Amino acid sequence: MEYTEFEKLLREAKLSKKKFAELVGMNNGSVSNWKKNDNVPIWVNSWLKFYIEAEKCVDIGDDIKINKTEYQELIQLKQIIRNIAS
Repeated sequence: MEYTEFEKLLREAKLSKKKFAELVGMNNGSVSNWKKNDNVPIWVNSWLKFYIEAEKCVDIGDDIKINKTEYQELIQLKQIIRNIAS
């Protein structure tokens, strides 16, 4: 992956290079060095894509995650049902 793609995925993930390095257990300087040779390790692409997808979910307990949009729709539906029932 080219460094520009890495920066694009970081923006999409709303992560700084420093925070990314912290999350993956790397030295911030090592991550910054990727720019010098425009070569980012292959695992970074999938790691960031999984991170981005995981951020779209909310933990609803007992290790169950659901898409945030679907969760909001369920909460609204629950409120509508309560209003109808009362």
